[in-house]
Amino acid sequence: MSDKVNQIQKINKLLALSKSDNEQEAKLALLNATKLMSQYQITQSDLDRGMIVEGNKIILARPLQKCERFIISFCISTSHCKAIIFGNKREIQFIGRELNISVAQLMFDYIKSFIRKEGNKLNFKRTIHWNSYTLGFIQALMFKQQEEMKTWSEPDKNALVLIQNEDELEAENYINKMNVREERNKSIRTNNRLVNMGVQAGMSFNLDRQMTSGKEVLRIGDK
Repeated sequence: MSDKVNQIQKINKLLALSKSDNEQEAKLALLNATKLMSQYQITQSDLDRGMIVEGNKIILARPLQKCERFIISFCISTSHCKAIIFGNKREIQFIGRELNISVAQLMFDYIKSFIRKEGNKLNFKRTIHWNSYTLGFIQALMFKQQEEMKTWSEPDKNALVLIQNEDELEAENYINKMNVREERNKSIRTNNRLVNMGVQAGMSFNLDRQMTSGKEVLRIGDK
């Protein structure tokens, strides 16, 4: 095996680690991957991060709710893949690189499980309750993600954005060939008090801790 092939394998492993929810581990992995690519003159096209694939269909116990769409949007944005919601609203399928799909599915499970538990504690009964709380929760997660990126150096951010854009573009091209109709977002009613409660919960939510605890997670479709 050539030295370049060895380095490509190392870089691919580092790029996988760069998707970790552990900020320091992710930054260090990306930095080392970038250094190796520069040192051995390895380009993006040299790297094999896996083919674009269709994830296993996720079967829901009931039709997909609007609040769950907020979660899906965050998951595909964070993991740089795409999602298809089938006509019966009871099936979801993530499209992208295998690693990205795994991350998206895990995040969807954990975030949905957490919000369900909190909503039940707060005795949510109406759709507006769930939509408002979830919207605020996801807004908080997105804000924290953006703030975290501000701590990265420009070379680190540029390297990561290049990889992310390529992953998203290839997933988008794959879906376009499937002739899937894009659904328009519809406006929803919200309750400002519950949106703010969701924001507070999202700001204190530790996705890394939740995704490594494991025992209390409810699979999608569980009751």
